[in-house]
Amino acid sequence: MAHSTGKKLANIMNFEQKRRALMTGDSSGIGTATALAYAKAGIDVALVSRSQDKLESVAKAAH
Repeated sequence: MAHSTGKKLANIMNFEQKRRALMTGDSSGIGTATALAYAKAGIDVALVSRSQDKLESVAKAAH
């Protein structure tokens, strides 16, 4: 029963058709490189970091 409900919810929210990633520590180094690679591959990326200025530059580079 739970599997059926989960599948219906996934279909409603289109999780099966859209790739997303929530990443932390993306303002430098490997985190930045990974975030940019995911964005280039068409994955929607949510970025989290302690440094807003650095994170904004990564977000601009991803677009």
